[in-house]
Amino acid sequence: MKFRKIFALTLLLFFMPAFVFAEDFKEMNLDVSIDKKGIGEVKEVWKIDEDNEDYTERYKAINNLQGIKIEDFSVNALGRDFTEIMPWNIDASFEDKAYHYGRIDGDDEVELTWGISEFSDNTYNLYYKINPLVVGLNDSDMLFFKFMGENFDPKPKSVKIKIKGFEPFKDVKMWGFGMEGEIHNVDGEILMTSSGYVDYATVMLKFPKGYFNTTYKIDKDFQDYANQAAKGTEWEDREGEAYQKPMSNVAKTSLVIVGLAVLGVIYFVGRLIALGFSKKKIENKKELASIKDLKGEYYKDLPYHGPLEDLAFFISQSSLVISDLVGNYINAFILKWSLHGAIEFIEDDEIFSKNKIKIISRPKDMGPLEEELFDMIAGANEDNGKDYMTAKDFKKYVKANKEDMENYYDEFENKSIEALKAGGYLENYKYEKRFLFSKKTGTELRVTEKGKDLWENLIKFKNYLKDYKDQVTDEVEFEKWQDFLIYSSIFFLDEEFVRGASAYPAYINNYALYNTHIMTSRKFSKDINNSYQAATGFNSAGFGGATSVGGGGGSFGGGGGGGR
Repeated sequence: MKFRKIFALTLLLFFMPAFVFAEDFKEMNLDVSIDKKGIGEVKEVWKIDEDNEDYTERYKAINNLQGIKIEDFSVNALGRDFTEIMPWNIDASFEDKAYHYGRIDGDDEVELTWGISEFSDNTYNLYYKINPLVVGLNDSDMLFFKFMGENFDPKPKSVKIKIKGFEPFKDVKMWGFGMEGEIHNVDGEILMTSSGYVDYATVMLKFPKGYFNTTYKIDKDFQDYANQAAKGTEWEDREGEAYQKPMSNVAKTSLVIVGLAVLGVIYFVGRLIALGFSKKKIENKKELASIKDLKGEYYKDLPYHGPLEDLAFFISQSSLVISDLVGNYINAFILKWSLHGAIEFIEDDEIFSKNKIKIISRPKDMGPLEEELFDMIAGANEDNGKDYMTAKDFKKYVKANKEDMENYYDEFENKSIEALKAGGYLENYKYEKRFLFSKKTGTELRVTEKGKDLWENLIKFKNYLKDYKDQVTDEVEFEKWQDFLIYSSIFFLDEEFVRGASAYPAYINNYALYNTHIMTSRKFSKDINNSYQAATGFNSAGFGGATSVGGGGGSFGGGGGGGR
């Protein structure tokens, strides 16, 4: 067994000279127009910085079509309309694919694909029809489509979906899944936008029966799909209201009155906003340094000596991490346990498979949430009765212990706030707000002077990890490399940090080992996140938002995309 591990690490070192670093997929925007027949015409824009010269093409897979057709696909980019090639050959050269597009049709799925053509900061404009996008149910018409699947690599940092009809939407109810963000009816158009973590993008709309003349009929009620999308939640009670705050009775009454009543509503809303308090809002945030303010400044030591999870609120509020912060923490915890020898990844019969985790000992110096995650994994391991655990075992455990685990992701923010208060970095601040002739006293959060130092040191420390190679001049500082590596995983800089440390003998001598730790930890933490979200449905993997990070099961569409 020992020989197999050494042999595997040697092969990894020999065949993989460097990490493959993710491209910067800045945003994906979809503009969808639906005609009276329920056919959706999609204009989709990808903004992505191409830097992987091993790739020759981009593609988007759309699966689970269930008889729906994808038609009239075309691509425009780099100032020109691309030319279609059929059949598309994925093994063709970069030159042969340049300025061309095509499609690969399979059973119940299609891949829309095109040549990268130029390595630069590219904008791709895709055009296609979804025929039909709206289906007719027994009691309503429904749009339930996953416009971006969870298997994108890389995932876009930002997603925006606008859906308009043959006339402005009025009587429509809406839900969004797969991301942190919001979904609203804005002047008769449905607008879903991300504000943080994006895993996938599913939209569910309910229209009155017969609103569209769609030819696609399904002998089911809307509730049948609702049960799949939100099993075991209070979704039914939030129907039509989940993403739009209900109008108050005072506002409804005042709308009946002309003239002064309108001014009264404006005053009431203004007063509500001006005098509103939030227990999670930082009152003195304008006094805090931004990432831009501290550009080029460095903090070259560990910024905090307590549990890493204590910092989650500051990391989120300072925008040091704008994607899946909790997922990054899970990755950091697993990486930490692996580096400290508390767990190990073991192989299947195939030499490179690293999809099983074995517990060697209980990790030391864990914070409460780190310990909670470890107990979950240990519990799943105990349930399966083997000396290792897989992501599939964890998924079974989550389903069996759903009520006890539903709040794990949301706990990060609350626990972090509590810890920062206990450490003197945050405090409750009671003060008075005034608006015209009104005033109100309430409590919000305030960062203390001690907290401001930690806030700034976190930003400077991330700068340091990002520019590690250029900043470290003393070989002694490399002794802190493992601790820095764990932090870099929280900031999603572990690949970049490892690359920056490549000049040091201590790193070179352990190249394959550290690469294996990072790759296997990231793979397994991703499986853990996917298993958790799949099992808990609507529970948010982030710090709030009107859309649901999980849920949306049973939709049409989906798939993945990226480069190859």
